[in-house]
Amino acid sequence: MKLSLKIKCSKIDECEVAMTTMKARPSSVAEILLNEYLKPLAMSSRDLANLMGVPYSRIDDILRHSKNISNREGELLSKIFNTDSDFWIKLQENYINHTCKFHK
Repeated sequence: MKLSLKIKCSKIDECEVAMTTMKARPSSVAEILLNEYLKPLAMSSRDLANLMGVPYSRIDDILRHSKNISNREGELLSKIFNTDSDFWIKLQENYINHTCKFHK
């Protein structure tokens, strides 16, 4: 969550501070995959591609945000990393929905 402060001062020693909260941008599949799974496990994207049975270029595209994951890839990621079956797809949907709202 991102906080922003607005300070209004009429006198130096009398300031009003109003806090507003803004929702942080949801993480992308690429960010979570890289920072929460691949790096901590010292797993390369080639290793992941081999485990998933997909070309390395496919994983590279996902990590570069140039491709979305398919339902099947979401299921494979869930099995490999022991997450809920819909974790990866929901993560992707949240990121896409947020991005669409702010890039209209």
